[in-house]
Amino acid sequence: MKIIIIFVLLLLLLTTFPAVHSMENGYVKVWDKRLDNHVSAIQAITYNTDGKRNDIAVACYDGKVYFYNQAGKLEGSVSGKSSFTALAVYTNPVEKGTTPLAAGSLDNLVYSLWRPYGDIYIYSNPSDPKTPHNVNWYFNAGDNIYYITAVDLNEDGMKDSLAIGTGSYYSISPGKLILINYTGRELWEKSYNREVDYITSFDPDGDTFSSHIALAYDNTVVVLDKSGKQIWARTFKNRVTSIIPADFYGKDEITDILVSEGKTVHAINSRNTELWEKKFNHTITSLGSVHKDGDRGRIIYYYIVASGDYITALKNSPSAPEVLWRYYAGKPVGKIITFDLNSRGMAEDIAAFINNTITVYRKTFIRLPLIKIIPGKNVINNTEKLIIENIGDGNAFNAKIEFKIMRNNNTYPAHGFEFDEMKRYSEYKVNFTLDKEGNYTVRAVGSYTDEYGITHGITDYFTVEVYKHAKENKVQSVPVNKTFVPEITVNLSSPEPVTAGETFRIEVALKNIGNGTARNVSLKFNTTDDITPINTTWNGNLYSGNIKKINLTFKTRSEILMLRSREEQLPNASISYYSPDGKEYSLEIEAKSIKLKPSRMTYLFIILPLFSAGVLILYFKKNNKKDVEGEVVKIYLKYKKAGKAPTYSAFSKLGISKKTLKELLLKLKSEGKIK
Repeated sequence: MKIIIIFVLLLLLLTTFPAVHSMENGYVKVWDKRLDNHVSAIQAITYNTDGKRNDIAVACYDGKVYFYNQAGKLEGSVSGKSSFTALAVYTNPVEKGTTPLAAGSLDNLVYSLWRPYGDIYIYSNPSDPKTPHNVNWYFNAGDNIYYITAVDLNEDGMKDSLAIGTGSYYSISPGKLILINYTGRELWEKSYNREVDYITSFDPDGDTFSSHIALAYDNTVVVLDKSGKQIWARTFKNRVTSIIPADFYGKDEITDILVSEGKTVHAINSRNTELWEKKFNHTITSLGSVHKDGDRGRIIYYYIVASGDYITALKNSPSAPEVLWRYYAGKPVGKIITFDLNSRGMAEDIAAFINNTITVYRKTFIRLPLIKIIPGKNVINNTEKLIIENIGDGNAFNAKIEFKIMRNNNTYPAHGFEFDEMKRYSEYKVNFTLDKEGNYTVRAVGSYTDEYGITHGITDYFTVEVYKHAKENKVQSVPVNKTFVPEITVNLSSPEPVTAGETFRIEVALKNIGNGTARNVSLKFNTTDDITPINTTWNGNLYSGNIKKINLTFKTRSEILMLRSREEQLPNASISYYSPDGKEYSLEIEAKSIKLKPSRMTYLFIILPLFSAGVLILYFKKNNKKDVEGEVVKIYLKYKKAGKAPTYSAFSKLGISKKTLKELLLKLKSEGKIK
C-alpha cells in the first residue's frame, strides 16, 4: 500500500512541474498554445517598438488575428466578420518606416493592421456597420484571399508592395495574382485558371532586390518580373504545397527557389533548371530556412521541411543535400515558419501549427567558425612566423590553406595547411624555412566549411621579417585555448543641410577594436517628434579589426513652427552584439540636447549627439513669422468662441516661449486682430 501511495505522489509531482522538451541540434520547445479554432496562418512580427521580429501574429478561422509576444503572452487581437486566411508584414516608407501587418480574409478584403492593445473589432462603428474601421486601409480583391507576401517592386531595399493570391475556398475556380502598394492601391494583376495558393519574392538577377515573384497555382509554378511579365513556368506531378526563396550556390543572393509537391522537394535555380530533388515518406506540408540578412541578400544555412510527424533539416547545397538532423514531433507538424525569437539577427527559431495548436521551438545557438591568419613575433632565430586561429564559435571542417612566400620577385616553397576539423577557439602555429634575412610577403588563399555545409573563403596578405637563417621545421599543430572579446566603437558623419519634410542620409562607421568577432550586431535608431528613421537598422557580424560603413536614411517633419531657439532631441540609438562564446554586449548611443535656432526663413538645428565620435548638423527650412501669427490668432479665437481663456499649453505646439507669446498677443491686440 505504501509503495502505491509513493508511486502516486511521484506521478503527481511529475505531472505538476513543466517538462523540458528538447529538440535535436540545439532546439528546445519553449511554449505552445491551443486555440479554440483552427489556425490558418502565422507571421513573425514586431509587436513592440524594438524593431525585432520576435513576436507572432496568428490568423484563425474564427475571424480573429491574435498577437503573441516572444514569451507566448497574448497582447491583443483584431476581429472581423469572416475567417482570416493569410498574413504578411510589409514596410510603410512614409509612416516612420514601420512594418504594418496585412491580413487577408474570406470576405475578399485585405486589411492593413497596426498592433492592437486589447481586443479590437474592425466593424465597431454602429452608425456604419458595413464599413471597416480601426484599420489603416482595406483593399477589395474580389475573391477569397489565399496568400499574401511582401515584394520590393521599387527596388529600393524596402518591401513596400504586397502580392495577393486569390481564388474560391468553396469550389475549384480561377484565381488572380494582384499587386498593390503600401496604401492599398492596385498596381497590376494576372489571371490564372486555378486559385493562387503560394507566393514568394526573390532575386533571380542577383541585384540584391527581391522584385521578382514566384507563385504557385495547382501543380504549376510561374516566375514573373516586377512588371508582371512571365519569365518561366514549370509543372509538377502534384499540387504545390510550399515555395520559398533559396540560395543553393551560397553566394548571399536569393536567386533560386525551393518547391514542395506531394512527398518531394525540388531545388530550382534562377534559369528554371532542377538541381536536385529529395523524397520523403509523407506529404510535405511546409518549407522554411534558417537564415540571416546579408549585404547582398539572404545567407541561408539550411532548409527546414515539415512532413508528417517530422521536421527535417537539409543542407544548403547545389547537389543532392545531406540530412543534417530530423526531429520527431509525435504528431503532424503542419505549417512552419522560421523567425528570430532570440533577437540575434538570425531567423533560426521555428513556429509550427497544426489544426488549433501552435508550437514554438528556440534554437540555442548557430555555431559558425572563423579562421584568421596572424603573423607571429619577429624574433631572431625564431621560425614561428604564422598563427592560424579559429576565433569563431563553431568547428571548421575540410580546410585547405595554400601559402605563397615572395621576396624581390622570388618565390619560396611553403607548406600547405590541411585539416579535417579545427575546433572552435583553437590555435595552430605554422613554421617556414627561409634562407635570407629581410622582409617577406606572404599570401594565404584557402577555404573551409562550417557544420551546416556552407563554404567560407580565406584570402590574406601580410609581411613577415626574418633576421637570420632559420632551422627547417614542419607544420606544428598546438591547440591553445584563448578568450576572444569584441568591442565596438561608433563614428557618424555630418550630413549636408536639408529642408524640413525631406529625407537625409548619414554614414555610420562601426569598428570592432576587440580581439573577437562581434556576432549578430544589431543597430537600431529610435524616433523623435521631428526626426524619423526610415532605413536605419543593420544586422550582421563584425570581425576583429574590421570596419562596417552603413548609409542610414532619416526624414524630417515638415511642420515645425517656432520663433525662438529651443532644445530638441536627435533619435537615440542602441547596438547589441554577442561574443564568440555567446556573451551579450550592448551599447546605448544617447543624443544630447539639440539646439533649434531660427534665422530669418531658415531655422538652424545644431545637433550634438554623444555618439562615440561624430557631429550631426541638420538644417530645417521653416514657416515665416506671419504663419505663426496666423496660428496664434486661430487658436485664440477658437478658445474665445467656446467661452474659454486659452492657456500657454494651447500654443505649445508652436514652439514659442511664454515671453514671446505674451509679446505676440499684445501686438495682435494692438493691431485689432484679437480682442
